[in-house]
Amino acid sequence: MARSIIEIRESIIERLNVKFTLSASGVAEWRLWVYAFAVVIHTFELIFDRFTEDVNKRIMKTRPGTAEWYAELCFLFQNGHELVFDTENAVLRYEKDDPASRIVAVAAVHEQERIITLRVAKKAESGELVPLDYSERLNFTNYIARSRPLGSKVTVLSTTADAVRYSVSVYYNPAYPVESIKVRTKQALEAFKTSLEFGGMLYPGRFVDYIMNVEGVVTVKLESFRRKGTSDEAFEDVEVSAQLEAGYFNYDSDNCTDSYISTSDLLL
Repeated sequence: MARSIIEIRESIIERLNVKFTLSASGVAEWRLWVYAFAVVIHTFELIFDRFTEDVNKRIMKTRPGTAEWYAELCFLFQNGHELVFDTENAVLRYEKDDPASRIVAVAAVHEQERIITLRVAKKAESGELVPLDYSERLNFTNYIARSRPLGSKVTVLSTTADAVRYSVSVYYNPAYPVESIKVRTKQALEAFKTSLEFGGMLYPGRFVDYIMNVEGVVTVKLESFRRKGTSDEAFEDVEVSAQLEAGYFNYDSDNCTDSYISTSDLLL
């Protein structure tokens, strides 16, 4: 990790004082040279840190079996193309590089009980995340089966978005028009949805945080927060956190309720 300019400067001065008797003046010329060298060394260390980080990322992506390697494998999938075995390099590859056929837009890798789960989705023309269709998923599953390390167990998930229902009471400062509070709250809820990392965890607490950050909102009471995945028979309450089955979600808007209450009403 790169040291700060001050740390480097003090290190140089400490070594110089061991060997030389230097002027104690704060504006001595040697101090300017020390500072200049400290800046150069600091810049070099920053560059080296970034280089090391880049090399480590490349290593993790090329080391078979790592989460980064599986994620990169997902993004390299070319729908409609056949893998061929490169006898010279002993690897599977596509004969033609066709970026337009790489349909996987997002991917998440999870490992539990020695089973690797790959969650993937593509983007529709509207920009919305959607699951792979039947033929795309079949092609992708076959691609993973051929590419994975021998003996590893891999499951592929590409399903419609999880559905989220909520009921929330928003208490706002009466100095703000309620309509503006409603608009900004809806924007905050959409921001919460889009901020969630694909394949990440769903946290009701963060849902509340986004509403609390709306200008004019005083406090929030989350009455209920429920989730349903494709394989679930019914909606389930989310108390602290939940794993999204599809890796992403949409609000079940017809069954979501939000009430707006002026804090002045609390005094009545």
